[in-house]
Amino acid sequence: MLHDLCKLMALNPVEPPARKENIVPSLSECKIFHFSRHGHADDQDPLQSYLLVADKQQERLTVFNLLTINLRESLPCLAYLSACGTGRIKDDSSVDEGVHLISACQLAGFQHVIGTLWEVNDEICLDIARITYNVIKEKGMEDGSVCWGFHRATTEL
Repeated sequence: MLHDLCKLMALNPVEPPARKENIVPSLSECKIFHFSRHGHADDQDPLQSYLLVADKQQERLTVFNLLTINLRESLPCLAYLSACGTGRIKDDSSVDEGVHLISACQLAGFQHVIGTLWEVNDEICLDIARITYNVIKEKGMEDGSVCWGFHRATTEL
């Protein structure tokens, strides 16, 4: 679904191999980074919260990794994190610091980030993404379209 929508938006969907060393360099060349796998909020250290890039535990893209990336020259439009708990902080001593995967993407240079606060249902995530991206397609790749797309998706569902 997303692959077809990207083509309709005049975007060239690229799916690098599911390895951190392939994904990180491609972030500076993308307009949208759509991640739809598993996310994990670390109980002890929020810098170690991660997106599970592949099924192997060593293939993690952590908050720390994202904070070392500088995308401010390319300013990609959107990081869409369709994974559980990308905005969750489980470490009670860090709860007021806002260190999580969503904020790490913002600090890396993404203009907009859509993420989750808890566990999510795959079917609903697909519907949310479809509606959000359709609005972006209709209105063009601009700030308002991301906001309106996500707003429409949440109100419709």
